[in-house]
Amino acid sequence: MIFAFGNASFALLRGGSALLDRLETFLGFAFWDQIFFIWSIAAVFCFAIGLFLNGTAMISEETRQALEKERSLTEALTEALEGQRNLQKLILHELKRPLNTVATAIDLSRKGRAGMSADEVERIHHLTGVANDYLRGIGEYEDIHALFSSPTLTDVEVSSLVDDIRNKWQVDVDLRAGAAGCVLPIDLLLFDIAIGNLIDNARKFGRTRNAVGIKVGAEGGSVIFDVTDDGPGIPAKEAQKVFRQFYKIDGNQTNAVEGCGLGLYVTRRIAKAHGGSAQVLSQCPSTLRLTFPLNTSSGDTDA
Repeated sequence: MIFAFGNASFALLRGGSALLDRLETFLGFAFWDQIFFIWSIAAVFCFAIGLFLNGTAMISEETRQALEKERSLTEALTEALEGQRNLQKLILHELKRPLNTVATAIDLSRKGRAGMSADEVERIHHLTGVANDYLRGIGEYEDIHALFSSPTLTDVEVSSLVDDIRNKWQVDVDLRAGAAGCVLPIDLLLFDIAIGNLIDNARKFGRTRNAVGIKVGAEGGSVIFDVTDDGPGIPAKEAQKVFRQFYKIDGNQTNAVEGCGLGLYVTRRIAKAHGGSAQVLSQCPSTLRLTFPLNTSSGDTDA
């Protein structure tokens, strides 16, 4: 706009001086012709610099966006590969045990040796039950996976959600005044799965079942659900890892949990699908936090 206005002004003055055909310096054609020539050179130079700077800025922004996209894809690929490794580890270490035990029992029976004792039968029953739980958990994950990308949102009063939690899971819920009147846009099925996973997790980690509790409050435009228990808590070094697909805390940990390693991963995916988050808030007391924004914008773009 500046260059256009300058060119138009100087061209008008130059043309006007040619029509007037005066000899005075400030009205003479030679005077304005020189000024127009000098301006044209300066304008072209400045315009070239402007184009160069603007082009450099555009290239830098495109490069930044490309690098950001590449970083996101790399993180997604890394997480997918780690999930695959964790699944392989789970299958090798958790499903292999009952299969080996059953195979050994069958082999002994084929060789005509004494039958299994009651303890051995009970052990096989327990191991096969654990294996079935793993497979059932993986199957249930596949069933709800498609819901992450397109949650069906319904405006629900937080007080109504709290009543449902109390009635279904029989846990103590502390509803803070700031959250009591909030209306949360949420997928009820996914919310039920997410909060249920955290409650189940708390009961498995906690020392006593009755110590599990939930605090519901409002903070920074979001509603927060803090699920607490009296267990030793998730170690700091595991705080991010426990939300990964098929990840399980090492068996030598005192708070190791039986499961297929999808509960907290699914919870995080559900939170992200609503534009929220899931995190380990503290180790003592052991607290996991689930956050849902009051103004929901889906943030889950993972595969």
